[in-house]
Amino acid sequence: MKLDQSRLNRQKKAARLWIDGKGRGTVVGTTGFGKSMIAQLIGRFLKNKNRGFPIIIVVPTNYLKEQWEGIVKDEKWSRTQVWVINSLIRSKHKTGLLILDEVHMYSAPTFRKVFTHVEYKFVIGLTATLDEKDAKYNIIRKKCPVVDEITIREARDNGWISDYVIYNLGIELPTTDREAYDVINQKFIRLFAMFRHDLNLARKCMFNKAVREKFSQEMDIPASQIFLLARKLQEYIRKRQTFLYEYRPKLDLAIDICNTFPNRKIIAFSQSIEAANHIHNNMGDTCAVYHSKVKGETVDGKYVGAKRMKQYAVKRFASNDGTVKCHVLSTARALDLGADLPLIDMVIVTSGSSKALQAIQRYGRSLRKVEGKSTIIIEIYVLETQDYKWLKSRQKKVPRTVITHINNINQIEV
Repeated sequence: MKLDQSRLNRQKKAARLWIDGKGRGTVVGTTGFGKSMIAQLIGRFLKNKNRGFPIIIVVPTNYLKEQWEGIVKDEKWSRTQVWVINSLIRSKHKTGLLILDEVHMYSAPTFRKVFTHVEYKFVIGLTATLDEKDAKYNIIRKKCPVVDEITIREARDNGWISDYVIYNLGIELPTTDREAYDVINQKFIRLFAMFRHDLNLARKCMFNKAVREKFSQEMDIPASQIFLLARKLQEYIRKRQTFLYEYRPKLDLAIDICNTFPNRKIIAFSQSIEAANHIHNNMGDTCAVYHSKVKGETVDGKYVGAKRMKQYAVKRFASNDGTVKCHVLSTARALDLGADLPLIDMVIVTSGSSKALQAIQRYGRSLRKVEGKSTIIIEIYVLETQDYKWLKSRQKKVPRTVITHINNINQIEV
């Protein structure tokens, strides 16, 4: 693909803003725009000033580690290390530039140790979205404040990502399934109200004796009963999630869509391994599967471990030589972050969380700019359930103009 000079100029502007911020800051950029190039530009700048300038790159997954190792090799950077966060925080480190990919994840209690376990002069964070009003990101605002943001709207309007359209495909629950869902949902609602519509309070009542006893006094209910009610609430949260995440008509509809578009490179996102496996198991060789519980298998008489099996799945799917039937990659959250598969031109989401970040990350798997590519994104959800509320919440940062609501496959325009 030819160089997109306007996108490169925008990446250079972000790098300059980071430099103007005294070399400490986060760049928020929609997936597919090319955030890693901003870090590369900064790395080149620092390496040119001092050829031995040390860099540490931190990522949340092994998949991203492999991608960054490829970048480091292409850039011919010496004294550069790529770490998965879990391994990095086991010891202390010192570097010149600290690159934090998917920096929003380092607000978590364990992962925030990166800021105390690495002594650094400069730091850049990269992420697709960051809710600056969310208190959990205080550590990022303090250590690595936002210096620039490239929204999905800006990237789309400037042609830095592929054209795309989103179809929200709603399905109805038949009477028996509606009754089953309503039983679960009503029990959740009653328990949720008891804890003042505060899930954090409910969790604390399970694991924090002092909070449980204080709430017990306020509610005039024995502390032991409060514990049981909190545990029951968690049980019904899981039951409702399982019902909606693994609702077979949604998964079977996703399979129908995959079969309807055999010439599309499709990634199908689920929230559970069971759902991802269902799609894979019912599509045979046309579908590869990738998730955290993939097991090793015997292939052509040789045992292949789990890691190699996942690599093989991606390789089969990514192949474009016309000899491989596989055109669908079924995954359960494992590829939400950073998967660089530019040939993807269709995304099917069978279930998702309420987080806007997840939608932007998942959609972004298909938005890498490829000449002539136009992407179709399909969100399958259950009407008049929590499924629809999660969908509305995660799409809050998506331009309304690209979303169309439909009720059957025939309304998908290619």
